[in-house]
Amino acid sequence: MIVATIAMLTILFGGGVLETFFIEDLNKGVKEYVLDEDRKKVILADLKHSEKLIKNFNKQRESQFKEFKKLNTSRETSSDDLVALFDQMLTERGQYQSRFIDDRIVVSEKIKPGEWDEIIKNSDRVAEKYKEKEQKKLDKAEAKGKEPFEKTRKAITGTVADTGKRQLLFGRLDAMIGSFDKLAGDIATINVNEDGLLVRKDASRDEMMQFAEKMNGLRLAVFRHLVEIHMTVKENTDVVEWDKIMTVFNKDITQTVH
Repeated sequence: MIVATIAMLTILFGGGVLETFFIEDLNKGVKEYVLDEDRKKVILADLKHSEKLIKNFNKQRESQFKEFKKLNTSRETSSDDLVALFDQMLTERGQYQSRFIDDRIVVSEKIKPGEWDEIIKNSDRVAEKYKEKEQKKLDKAEAKGKEPFEKTRKAITGTVADTGKRQLLFGRLDAMIGSFDKLAGDIATINVNEDGLLVRKDASRDEMMQFAEKMNGLRLAVFRHLVEIHMTVKENTDVVEWDKIMTVFNKDITQTVH
């Protein structure tokens, strides 16, 4: 479960390559492998515009993550409050994904097949280097015996005296991590699972939207578990216990395990 929690904050609340063109380091690939200089300039201008949209989206997500943390630490927050926030986030993400899929199609149509193949090869190399770097971090974390949400587990153990309640809270925590494992695992193997859909130059809008909707469905499952954790902790703790556990949980969710 360590693998999944590494990117939890980014995948749930952030945006990036997965939400944009589904290709790592596209700018560098265009610069190196698009041969016609005039066409290259046009494509890079398109990508520059898209980068601005990415920054705006991520600023919005940062604001919404702050709102989530505020709601998540308040005992006055209802499940409806959290559901409303998550529904809004998924709706906006879907609109964002739709826009960038359109942008990807426009860009891909300006790139020749041979150039596209080289860009994808470069993307694969970049992605592999990133995976190797992350694996080293994971190996280091595992060697130290670190677990996801380790501090939250300790807070529950040290705060909640009732064994049954502790086990209930641990169960909710493990269920959330498990659902995120599913999301992160599917993202990590998208090219295998989708038969290379996301690296195909001719991938259709409908195909890419279906993939995006699948990922959003998995995000929704994680969000639901976040709601369940919030409500379960509230229902099984007093005010002092609540504050100790949820303060640590919010810190855990913003940090990686390494």
